[in-house]
Amino acid sequence: MSRIGKKPIAIPDGVKIAVSADNTITVEGKSGKLTYKAAETFKIQIKDNVFSVTRPSDTKQDKSTHGLI
Repeated sequence: MSRIGKKPIAIPDGVKIAVSADNTITVEGKSGKLTYKAAETFKIQIKDNVFSVTRPSDTKQDKSTHGLI
């Protein structure tokens, strides 16, 4: 079982992460821009240059989706 989804991700200098109201995550850096639409049930936080995602439950579907974010 992967535990990588539970680990917070430190945001390096020069990288900007924005989360919109509909859980669209936009990451911009020197190499380009990436956008991902996460399920609205997931809790996405950016605090003190640390990005973290919390899944709503431990169902198989939520665990699988959590690994993709």
